[in-house]
Amino acid sequence: LGLLQCVMPIYVMIGCAIFYKIKVTPIQMIGVFLSLLGVAFVLGRGDLSAILDISFNYGDAMMLLAAMFYAGYTVGLRKRPEVEDFTMLAYLALVAWFASALLLLADLGIEGAQQWPGDLSAWLVIFYVALVPSLLSQILFMRGVQLVGSNKAGVYTNLLPIYVAILGVLLLGEAFETYHLIATILAGAGIYLVSKP
Repeated sequence: LGLLQCVMPIYVMIGCAIFYKIKVTPIQMIGVFLSLLGVAFVLGRGDLSAILDISFNYGDAMMLLAAMFYAGYTVGLRKRPEVEDFTMLAYLALVAWFASALLLLADLGIEGAQQWPGDLSAWLVIFYVALVPSLLSQILFMRGVQLVGSNKAGVYTNLLPIYVAILGVLLLGEAFETYHLIATILAGAGIYLVSKP
């Protein structure tokens, strides 16, 4: 899923080229390629051939579609209404709430489908997800698109697998391998090439 999510910057660049006539420079294309290579390197644990052995399924198709929708959101932020970030997010959250409520109602008809958090740690995880990825990161992403544009902001999503690997080392005690370093350098170099004036 991490690898499939990394097509989002490509979708964003295509959307910006179609809707805003923003040209993608060869340096930016090299930058996107390098960041994708860095992501593939960390996901393949240093063995790029391991990526070729991945089989795709229905969930992968859903992830590609989700990446396309989020890329559309990123491209659309360029022409968003002139409202405060929190107001914009509130409207988006309201739409998401209605969609989730409909899915919950459908779920109620399936016996055993509902699972409620069992203990305090599960509720703390839900609180964290609601506060950091769902609220704070979305506000910061909106602001990032305002400051640097959709093309440049979109490529930063390729840092997600790098962050996951770093957190695995820091929080879970996983070993820091050479491929982590190589992947970070490749992704960083790619983002630098896309972002530089």
